[in-house]
Amino acid sequence: MGTTTLCEACQKNEMDILEASDEPKQPYELCRQCHERLLTYSLRPIEGYNLAVLHSSKQFLLHDFYGEDGQAFQLEVITKSEKAPTLQAVRRDLVSLLDFSIT
Repeated sequence: MGTTTLCEACQKNEMDILEASDEPKQPYELCRQCHERLLTYSLRPIEGYNLAVLHSSKQFLLHDFYGEDGQAFQLEVITKSEKAPTLQAVRRDLVSLLDFSIT
């Protein structure tokens, strides 16, 4: 039985598309919806955060299009589950805290 690779951004849907990043050996692995949002600079904060953890927030498609809180300048409405984590939310989980401090 094969293993399904999940989208790196939403971490829910199956990965459909490889999109080149600034690091040729580490492309973004995305579902169609997140791929569209990546290319239109409208990732939900949690999606941008998840990609920044894996790829760095300095990548072209993740940089300069988002505010300090991870809010996309192009995004209109988000739900609570789509927000990026806060320091308060990750402070008791060492792995999440490390990811938070890197991004």
